[in-house]
Amino acid sequence: MKRLLLVSLSISLSLMSFAQDSNLVVSPELDFITQKNNDKSPSATLDLEILVASTIGEFKEFYENDEIGGLGFTFLFGLHKTIPVDLGFDFGYYFMSTNRSRLEYYAPGLGDYDVNSKVNGTMVPIHLVGRLTPFKNTDFFIQPYVEVMAGFRIFVVKQTIETTLLNTGVTLDPETESTTNGAFSYGYGAGLKVKISKEYGVFLNIKANQIYGSATKYINQESVVLMDDGSYQYKTTKSKTDILRFSIGLQFQF
Repeated sequence: MKRLLLVSLSISLSLMSFAQDSNLVVSPELDFITQKNNDKSPSATLDLEILVASTIGEFKEFYENDEIGGLGFTFLFGLHKTIPVDLGFDFGYYFMSTNRSRLEYYAPGLGDYDVNSKVNGTMVPIHLVGRLTPFKNTDFFIQPYVEVMAGFRIFVVKQTIETTLLNTGVTLDPETESTTNGAFSYGYGAGLKVKISKEYGVFLNIKANQIYGSATKYINQESVVLMDDGSYQYKTTKSKTDILRFSIGLQFQF
């Protein structure tokens, strides 16, 4: 009986030792597979926005309109699922001003002709953006965030003249002239996302940004004068270009 107990004890100890050795081999593999399955690739988000920029400071003093409308988008990449920080860029297009006219003329040997003339000013901001969303990795349906940005803004004044010969209906190639100026731009802001669709990762996105701009030239709308040939003459104004930007739109998560 004693010998049988010793044999049984030896077998038990051997099985326990084998099980421990097996665990040392299998467990790391299981942990690796589990960890691999839990890891995610960095997420990406796309904000499609309607923009309104309110001029402030010198910009408000020298520019005729207090509000400038536009459209834009922000594209961001997540650093990691455990870090609620996204990096990327935003792009906007603002319609600063537009003047149009259509005039009728007559010239011997040419007959009647129309001149369609247009001059428009636009502002195009391009920024690098860093955004911190504290509750990004949660299921909260309301997610506030803060962000910082730095980049530049491009101011373009474009004048186009298009002539149509009425006798033949032929439209001549348009004559275009444009001037471009740039300004360094940086700022900060805060926003709020409200989940609309959990299945498709869609949020209503509202935010406000304080954006500072260095001095540059842009079209002075009050100086635009229509000439007899259908073209415009205008002056430019130089000042800082600080704005308070508001936006509303949709965010899509990928």
